[in-house]
Amino acid sequence: MDRALAGLILLVCSCWSLAQDRVQIEEIIVIAQRVEESLQKVPLAASAFTDTIIEDRQIIGLADLQLRVPNVNFADQTFGRGRFNIRGIGRQNDQPGGEAGVAVHINSIPVPGETRIELFDMERLEVLRGPQGTLYGRNATGGSINMITKKPTTEAVDGYLELEYGDYDHRLAEGALNVPLGNQLAVRVAGLALKRDGFTKNLAGGEAPSIDDDMDGRDIWSVRTTAKWWISDSLTFTAFYTHFNEDDDRLRNHGIICKQNPLPTLGCVPGELGFEPAHPHVYSGFWAAYFGGRSLGARDVSTGLNFSAPRPEVDFRRQHTDFNPVFKRNEDFASGTLEWEGKRFLFTLSGGYFDQRYLSIQDDQMDWGYEFDPTPAVPSGLWPISAPAGGLGAERTSGQCNLNDGNAGLRGGCVLADDLTRHYSYETVIVEIEQSAIEARLHTQWAGPVNFLVGGNYLNRDLATQSQLFDNYYDQAAIFRSLTPGYFTALITEEYDTYSAFSELYWQPSESWKLTAGIRYNHDEKSTGSAFTNNNQGFDAQGTPDDPQFVRTELFRWWVSGVPRESDLALADFYGATDAILSATTPQERLAAFQQIPVATGINERVLIDGFPTKHTWEEVTGRFEISWMPNAEHMLYASYARGYKPGGFRRRGPVFEGESVDAVEVGAKNRLLDGTMIVNAAIFWNDHADILMDDGAIPGNFDAESLGAEVELEWRPAFLPNLHINVTYGWLDTKLDSQFAFDSYDILQGNPDYVLLNNFRTPRLFVAPRSQVLPLVDQAIAIGAASGEPGTLYSDGIPSLISGGFLIANGVEVLDGFPVDVGGNKLPFAPEHTLGIGLGYSWYFGGGSVHARWDYYRQSKSFSRVYNVPGRAIPKWKQHDVSLAFESASGRWTVKAWARNLTDEDSINNNSFSYLFAGGARYFTLNDPRLIGMSVRMNFGSK
Repeated sequence: MDRALAGLILLVCSCWSLAQDRVQIEEIIVIAQRVEESLQKVPLAASAFTDTIIEDRQIIGLADLQLRVPNVNFADQTFGRGRFNIRGIGRQNDQPGGEAGVAVHINSIPVPGETRIELFDMERLEVLRGPQGTLYGRNATGGSINMITKKPTTEAVDGYLELEYGDYDHRLAEGALNVPLGNQLAVRVAGLALKRDGFTKNLAGGEAPSIDDDMDGRDIWSVRTTAKWWISDSLTFTAFYTHFNEDDDRLRNHGIICKQNPLPTLGCVPGELGFEPAHPHVYSGFWAAYFGGRSLGARDVSTGLNFSAPRPEVDFRRQHTDFNPVFKRNEDFASGTLEWEGKRFLFTLSGGYFDQRYLSIQDDQMDWGYEFDPTPAVPSGLWPISAPAGGLGAERTSGQCNLNDGNAGLRGGCVLADDLTRHYSYETVIVEIEQSAIEARLHTQWAGPVNFLVGGNYLNRDLATQSQLFDNYYDQAAIFRSLTPGYFTALITEEYDTYSAFSELYWQPSESWKLTAGIRYNHDEKSTGSAFTNNNQGFDAQGTPDDPQFVRTELFRWWVSGVPRESDLALADFYGATDAILSATTPQERLAAFQQIPVATGINERVLIDGFPTKHTWEEVTGRFEISWMPNAEHMLYASYARGYKPGGFRRRGPVFEGESVDAVEVGAKNRLLDGTMIVNAAIFWNDHADILMDDGAIPGNFDAESLGAEVELEWRPAFLPNLHINVTYGWLDTKLDSQFAFDSYDILQGNPDYVLLNNFRTPRLFVAPRSQVLPLVDQAIAIGAASGEPGTLYSDGIPSLISGGFLIANGVEVLDGFPVDVGGNKLPFAPEHTLGIGLGYSWYFGGGSVHARWDYYRQSKSFSRVYNVPGRAIPKWKQHDVSLAFESASGRWTVKAWARNLTDEDSINNNSFSYLFAGGARYFTLNDPRLIGMSVRMNFGSK
């Protein structure tokens, strides 16, 4: 025992003697204010991570920043993107023109960067918290994230190679090579390749042809090239290009939370936890019932619903779907920066081009469908499904598949080749982004007390998003109603043109005092195009089986009856067909007149008919004011005011929504203590948010809110144990929405006992009506076919859950869209009240090298995904432990590391979103990664 204790004391003493020069905490240089300066001298709340810190703390992707920075939140979105929220501010809507509230930059060039990408060969990451009113300006209402990649040098040929292996057959290779080309030119090439199996097990593997037994895997690679030319002592030019490629089965959501509703109103019981499929009649099941595909009352095996592959018990990491997801993404980003530094001025001219192409195909219900019954019209019991162009692969389709030519579906001759006897659906999402940006800045470097920065920038972005839902419910409707083809699609195109001019004045009347005043003029122009329909967008037409002369479905009743509705006349007027229709005297003339109206819904058709704008301009002046006091080199106090802004956009089928703004006040302190062995930075802040646009399913609304918060960041290398490194981050955030009434579209009844929740028969639409007024009309409604009286569709008092709203209105019943709820006092989405991070690192040094052990812990409290703070919208509190143990050779050439992420294997939900009501109101959830344990080996070569 005495020998062991003596050995431990000797080891500690030797560690002490070998680490005396490692006591002080490294100074980090950042460009938070567009010029290089020490992080501790920047008068704003900012966090920075060097390449060493990124490696040590396992910051694998941008999403991991939430684990290491206070009051930062990241949530996956259902379309494969993500959303950052800083201090409760970020992207809260997906309307056309809706944008991020946290700006992302690569080497000072803005990029659409809210994705789960792997980081490699980084020089530094910077996170600026709070609105950046001047230098980053537009769309930085919450803050800014800056990625700075490693640049080439002319010193020597050097680089590194790292290989990694872990659970789920995780294989990663990463490396970089720096090559000087003389004394004035150098090139650096870096790359990464990652493959692993899926984190989610598919229990349907082997039950259908070609179904894999896992999904949500990765197969990505990226390459980056940077060239730097030292033209002269004062002039440099840097060229940068990176390409990213992904082709795998990544999930854009990981599954569905649903407690099946006993009646076909909402498909799921609001707020209840479960992993059941939504009620089958809600998800467009009216067509199957209406045309005889199955009995309307059948919901499960006990009542006649048959599954060829019964659903096993599923959970967060185990699903049961008859579809292999498809995920493809390609990105190209190129930039150039010219920098001239004279004795009194620093001038920078930079520009970049970004291009992204993204495709995701996934079973939108994550289930195995039930069997359809044979019918006289379809005695085989085969219910085929339309096929999109490409996507699933030619081997699974028949015919030439091109939706835009109208040849999808049975009538178009293009269906999936599979013999389908069950309900089958999948959704395709296609996103294309093209962006170019240029910026110029001039910064003075005068010796006197006054300096300034002046600059301007321009950005253009084109964005196209298309979602297509294929479902053999739709194809059933196409067969029986002579529609072609049977699918749903929505197309949104957006174009942004924005420019700004900005300037900051710096006045330092003494060595200890500094004042900064900044102003920015923002000019944003946007235009949008969109097209939507139900069931068969693109060819939303109806004809007859014997003579398929198609007419727009919504005009079919006018064509048959000769009696137009107001909306029919508006559509005919829009295409100039009214006179021809009204003057037609023969069926042939009437058909020809109606066919002047295209069977495809035109871009912006509905918006233009209703008189809403498709182009708009926003102008705003923002800025900031800061005052800082540094009594010495170790301490700084600062106070600031900043105004953040991002422009508005276009509601789908609605008017323009206004831009958002944030007025922020912050007071903070930055301190080096204990002879530089401890850093303590703290800030308190207050934000006033105005006109925040938020989505709730298909219902957007503008909200105001206030936020109060505090943050602390601590790093300590205690002098009595210098090989120990401690870091702590803590964020407190109290957000409150102002009083405002809004509809929670997934709980429109709001528990009102005198009203009943109903679903419109044959055309899904939820509404509420007084029980006492509906009950006397039940028998009449069932008798005339305005309601369903089938088993499994009736409330306990006999009211049909499926009943025609038009029938009720015609009989004097009060029919309402629902009851609004006051959101006053509720928390902003994705704004947990508490975030806590703790890190401990310890190093042992000896003659052959060193060993480094590290533990990082993160915890955040409960938050909500919408402004309605009810259990169904809650994101539960979660935590994560990351650990590592590394050996580094004395020469620094070799490093071997064992690591584990999410050591306790928590199933942490970072977002829950809702399907549209016609899809059952299920909650889609996305998860952080499960436990991953592995080992990596790194070799440095060259000058090290």
